[in-house]
Amino acid sequence: MNIKILKKLAIIINLLTGFYSLLMISILMCFYRFDLGFYQLFSLFFSSLLVISIKNIVKKERKDLTLNENRAFGNKYSFPSGHTASLLSFAIIFFYFKNNSFIIFLVVLALVIFLKIYTRQHDFVDISFGILIGFISSLSSILICKSIFPNIKTLIESFF
Repeated sequence: MNIKILKKLAIIINLLTGFYSLLMISILMCFYRFDLGFYQLFSLFFSSLLVISIKNIVKKERKDLTLNENRAFGNKYSFPSGHTASLLSFAIIFFYFKNNSFIIFLVVLALVIFLKIYTRQHDFVDISFGILIGFISSLSSILICKSIFPNIKTLIESFF
């Protein structure tokens, strides 16, 4: 497969599966099903906080920086993979709510993992820890939201 095409596809996928795109999906989901959207928002912020903190502690430079100094996306640290963490977290939240959309997120996650490794933005260790953070953030978010905000939808509706 042509590496130039895959790199362009990786840029598009990065934009579509990045923090701001997932944030918009979560906010829009709040209008469709508030509890699902709220759990997604909570999990997205939790996984992002973990990823950013670990990236700034470990400071593992990306392999692809030596291949392309003028990258159009991301920062210079690769460990752990934030896209992997966020997408897996979303898939697990959808699965928890018995929403079949989790399959879409798993397919997109598989594509993201392939592109991240193939374009050398991440290695297996970066992806593995991204997966671990995705599990931790989604499961923690479910437990926290269930215990602290059991009636969040009713609480919000009481204000409007």
